[in-house]
Amino acid sequence: MKPTLYYFFVILSFISCNERAQSVHDVIDYCNEPTNGLRADYAIGEYRFEVIYRPVEIIVAQEIKSLSLTGQQIDSVRQLFDGIDYFLLRMQKKGTEVETSFARDPIRFGEVNTYLATKVGRDIKLVHAGDTILAKATIHTRTFGSSQSTDLLIAFESSLISKSGEFEVLFDDKIFGTGLHMFDFEINNIKSIPSLDLTKLIL
Repeated sequence: MKPTLYYFFVILSFISCNERAQSVHDVIDYCNEPTNGLRADYAIGEYRFEVIYRPVEIIVAQEIKSLSLTGQQIDSVRQLFDGIDYFLLRMQKKGTEVETSFARDPIRFGEVNTYLATKVGRDIKLVHAGDTILAKATIHTRTFGSSQSTDLLIAFESSLISKSGEFEVLFDDKIFGTGLHMFDFEINNIKSIPSLDLTKLIL
């Protein structure tokens, strides 16, 4: 096969793969791949912070995976999430959960967990075209030292898919003393995420 023809088929194959994802894991892997522009990180001292875009289809899939729904019912569930953009904020200290280093100090440990469970949302914002959007909700899942990071799911009422240009996710750390962190993204990268047929989930 001639080189030019070979590269044509490689590019065609890549485009085809991006049109339709085969599973939830395919979409997650796509978003986790740094070159796709949906993942940004920041390190300072012993701490590392990372923000990853989570397509709404992933959230919907997690909601419906234990239910037996018709295609119309799945569409109804999907509509409940319209306009919401999700991000995963991952936090590490020395390569493990940020809470772990405070485990020997009950007071400080309690402060950190209270902050992550009830207060962190006020310190997370999304900025686009001069508009500042506060986090609509945050969910902190405690894993009690069994994970390599502290994970926080963040929801914004931002409807990014209908917009264009660049945006930032800001985390103004008020508990660990690391200050303000800015994570830059482009909306075109969100629009390039492979679509997922929720009626044919392969989990």
